[in-house]
Amino acid sequence: MNILALVHGRVVTALQALARDGAVPELDAAGIEVAPARDPAHGDLVCNAALVLAREAAMPPRTLAALLAGQLRSTGDTLSVEVAGAGFLNLQFAPSFWHGVVAVILKAGRDYGRSDAGRGQRIDLACIRGGTLADLDLGRGRAALVTDARARLLAFTGYDVRRVAGPRGGSTGIRADAVSQQVRLLRAGVPARLSAGVAAPLPVTLREVAGEVGADAVRFAMLCQQPSQPIDLDLARLVEPCSDNPVFHVQYAHARAKSLLRNAVGIFPELREGKAAVTGSELALLSDPGEITLIKQLAAFPPLIAAAARVREPHRVALYLHDLASCFHSQVRRGNDLPHLRFIQAGDGTLTAARLALAQANAHVLAAGLKLLGVLAPTEMQ
Repeated sequence: MNILALVHGRVVTALQALARDGAVPELDAAGIEVAPARDPAHGDLVCNAALVLAREAAMPPRTLAALLAGQLRSTGDTLSVEVAGAGFLNLQFAPSFWHGVVAVILKAGRDYGRSDAGRGQRIDLACIRGGTLADLDLGRGRAALVTDARARLLAFTGYDVRRVAGPRGGSTGIRADAVSQQVRLLRAGVPARLSAGVAAPLPVTLREVAGEVGADAVRFAMLCQQPSQPIDLDLARLVEPCSDNPVFHVQYAHARAKSLLRNAVGIFPELREGKAAVTGSELALLSDPGEITLIKQLAAFPPLIAAAARVREPHRVALYLHDLASCFHSQVRRGNDLPHLRFIQAGDGTLTAARLALAQANAHVLAAGLKLLGVLAPTEMQ
């Protein structure tokens, strides 16, 4: 369920209805864009349809926008549609719209966000030759990691990806002496950071750095950065089990969601993960603003994946996962301060089931995103 595509379709349907009624001529909707609102005060999504089509419709943009708004307001899960500025449409959706997102995620599982956008188009990706991935120096290793993530992302969005042999390596994006020194510092227990420069292949390999901080930490940290930028790895941070460690932050969110699902069973045996009592729960009970905010983050995953695949930028996925994890952790912390917001409500199995559905949806999206990056999604962490 790509909410941008869904709302785009609703706008097209509204234009067709206006054309049938004779209010506007038949219009070419190719240039219409739907995007998230930059300011939540302006609603959830913004559409430029009236601005794009005003000349073809032979009417002022705000007049066309008002006609479209009237059509779109008739949709049951739409809270409001307002005309703003020169003719933008600001759309805000009712909680039932967001509850539907959770239901879609629970049904799709880790396939949520998968699409056939590529329509089987063949894409050849050049992979670095020579030795195993772990034996590559950091520069060539990052190139290989990025290529692997691109391949996973493109395959997930419907492309026929072929990995073909490419060059043995190129620039590394970091000075060899700097890396060697930082690894030595880390081994000696001193805070270490790898950064700066572009130079020749490094004597330090992915295997050596992963041996100090872990393979998932190296992969995730490298994929958080644009490949055109110099490598910047804070090794001291990557060994710490804390929120400042980006991979721990995301993996712990997945493990935390799984822990909630396990712990609830001790009180409500019928609420086992994946059972109908959870997947078919009363999602309308998810009414807290923090819960709706978390669902909106989950809803952003499919359009984010589509955009990342289109421009072949897997770092967008890593950054999204970090934001999603932050949102989930924030809602859990709110429950620590306000008991009525806790995911597990010992005296209310129905509300607990709905909140566990949200936790399970969160786990599905985190696991799907981590898999696209080649990073594990642990179910337990110390």
